[in-house]
Amino acid sequence: VNFDTFDALHNTFGINVIRLSLTTAEGGYCESNDEKKEYFYNIVKEGIKIATKLDMYVIVDWHMVGAEDDKDKNPLTYKDEAVQFFSRLSEEFKDYNNILYEIMNEPNGPTTWNDCKTYANLVIPAIRKNTDAIILVGSTQWSSNLNAVMQSPLEGYDNIMYTLHFYANTHKDELRKRADYALSKGLPLFITECAG
Repeated sequence: VNFDTFDALHNTFGINVIRLSLTTAEGGYCESNDEKKEYFYNIVKEGIKIATKLDMYVIVDWHMVGAEDDKDKNPLTYKDEAVQFFSRLSEEFKDYNNILYEIMNEPNGPTTWNDCKTYANLVIPAIRKNTDAIILVGSTQWSSNLNAVMQSPLEGYDNIMYTLHFYANTHKDELRKRADYALSKGLPLFITECAG
């Protein structure tokens, strides 16, 4: 996270959004002492400031890494830390109009959509106290279970989008069809991860 890297991404490659992924487990934010948490928090702050200076959008990503850590498959594991983090960050940057808050990356394993909704209903109000910025909400099965979301979407919030992670070599046409169907039913989607 530095000006030269962001400047190259923006002005050489034409990128207008940067995703700042704050790892929660495996030595990340939620498993750190207060000093290390502050260190991680300040990196996110610096990234927001640099991106803003360069007229870029920023996605602040609460990056669960449940592929390796069973404790990190369900967003409820670190719900208190998430509420504290997003409360503080959204208060500090409440006047910025270029930040999107991605409140959970790739819930997986035995996690249910009801778990995700319970978590979202704790974190979203913490952000909404400070800003009406877009909030990005993941779903189960590595942020690909749009069917569960469509059956029981979050209610009572504006500026909510659901994330979709799409890897063409793995997902092929099945996930594209699911995404097309969700969009046709009016479900707002934002692809925060994709690759070939």
